[in-house]
Amino acid sequence: MNALRYRLVFASRFFPFVLMALLLTGQFGCCKSEVWSTSPSPDGKWTAVTVVRDCGATTHEAMAILLRPSDEDSLHDRDMVFGVDRPMHIEVSWRSNNELLIDCRGCKDEQIRSRTSKRGLVQISYTND
Repeated sequence: MNALRYRLVFASRFFPFVLMALLLTGQFGCCKSEVWSTSPSPDGKWTAVTVVRDCGATTHEAMAILLRPSDEDSLHDRDMVFGVDRPMHIEVSWRSNNELLIDCRGCKDEQIRSRTSKRGLVQISYTND
């Protein structure tokens, strides 16, 4: 009887942490992602995808730029190179096959959640002036 009680107590204390981890990593798919725009590199090898993510009433929308190989269609968090709270006016442009510019005019530094300077061979630069 004590062994069963121990398992139930352990499971009831452990389950909320597992549930939270799944929700935070997006494994339940509770967040809705909408593609706003795509921008292929000049040589067609990469695509920058602008995505707005809405995770429900208790959170606000966020915006991300994903950089993925052009032959992939799915959206993965691992491809995120830029993330910002709330939808903003973001312009994505390619300077060359391996140089991407992300312009987020009006974005305040405290709103920017993620910035990656390189993905694969692609150099990424930012401006928010």
